[in-house]
Amino acid sequence: MRRFRILLATTPLCAALLIGCERGGGAPEDGKPSATATTVSTASGASPIEDYRKERMKEAMRGLRYEKGYVELDLEQAPAIAEEVRGETYEGLLSKGRTELDGGLSVEAIGTFTRAVIHNPELAPAYEALGDALITKGRVNESQAAYTSAMGVADDSAELRFKVAQNIQRGGDLDSQIAAYGRVLDLDPNHAEAHSRIAIAYYYKEEYAAAWTHTHEAERLGGVVPPQFRGMLSAKLAEPAN
Repeated sequence: MRRFRILLATTPLCAALLIGCERGGGAPEDGKPSATATTVSTASGASPIEDYRKERMKEAMRGLRYEKGYVELDLEQAPAIAEEVRGETYEGLLSKGRTELDGGLSVEAIGTFTRAVIHNPELAPAYEALGDALITKGRVNESQAAYTSAMGVADDSAELRFKVAQNIQRGGDLDSQIAAYGRVLDLDPNHAEAHSRIAIAYYYKEEYAAAWTHTHEAERLGGVVPPQFRGMLSAKLAEPAN
């Protein structure tokens, strides 16, 4: 079981979140918008709402870094957050984050799971939960990094590999998809959904015999492929006998 190196800075550095609020002011005497107002609305190229959303996400992700393809502690931010969560429990943070995620509060869940990772970087569940939350906001690379870290600090699982494969599928590379779902089947040959996903990938690679093989396996295991997919596959290659 491999582990990622966790580094903590010795001197905590607190970062303040600064979200600017545009306050309404009186109109100029000539009735024209002031130069200051024009600058505020156009300088960033984004609306105040978009800026606010970006700052919320930045704050939620504060304390961790993802650039290396796995999650590591931010040496400047993590120590202060570790102090903040010292009085909380790992399980309590996980429970809170899952409640937030189930309630559609994805950004809040990302923040809570981030704090759970910082609370105990040696445990896998928070990494996996963080990956689940990040993907709801379209953060595919960061989600993949979180899943990679989960696999790095805990025993591998077919379901975790399946989540990794789903992220790879979003990238559109068929060979990578097939390989990733194949790794799911290495651990669980009876994973019906993985067989279904591989079947569809083989169809788009125009390897129709392989697509039929995995279609039959998925159905044998109680899974399904989309009804329209069967028709499309039959039009390319008559269904072979099981």
